[in-house]
Amino acid sequence: MIFRIIINYLKPNLILNKAKTNDAIATAKNSIKPITTIFKEGQPLIYKNEIVTRKHIDIFKALNIYGLKANIYKFIGIFLNTFLLFLFLERFLYFFEYEIYKEKKYFILLFSIIFIVVALARALQLVSVLPPVFELKYLIPIPMLAMLITVMIGPNIALVCGIIVSIFIAIMYKTDLTLLIFLFLGCAAATFSTYREFNRKSIILAGNIVGLF
Repeated sequence: MIFRIIINYLKPNLILNKAKTNDAIATAKNSIKPITTIFKEGQPLIYKNEIVTRKHIDIFKALNIYGLKANIYKFIGIFLNTFLLFLFLERFLYFFEYEIYKEKKYFILLFSIIFIVVALARALQLVSVLPPVFELKYLIPIPMLAMLITVMIGPNIALVCGIIVSIFIAIMYKTDLTLLIFLFLGCAAATFSTYREFNRKSIILAGNIVGLF
């Protein structure tokens, strides 16, 4: 009889509602902010002889560099860009500077200067001992290219070569448009300040103008 009385008057004051429970769990999960890690440009993601862990793989996946293979289309695109730019230089010399076009020594000189500047740009890109705050790409000596070609051959060719090398280096630096504009303007400043000057004093003055620019 006591049992029946208790059962009659004892009512549950807590009822499990699965739908509301699941909603509360989902809300709690969504309110958790993910832990993020910031990697600056040039900062190593993994060091030599370090064991690859799940953390490294997650970082590679987040940066879309995990499991990537060489993209043949990118190589073809870079090859076509290079070929067309050099073809443009060759056609420019043929139509507008034919006297220079007939002399092989000028071709050797042009390609040597272009190669040296591009190689220096690549070397600066590989420097990793300095903090990322040092933007070494702005030390690429493209004014040197413009001044040398202007003095040795002519300003028109110097400007064309400067445009070509600026495009090459911008592609090398992940199609950096800001760098492309900077290099082109530096080349133009060097060309315009030396196109009529052929003595040492004037060349030094032109170098100072370029440096200030």
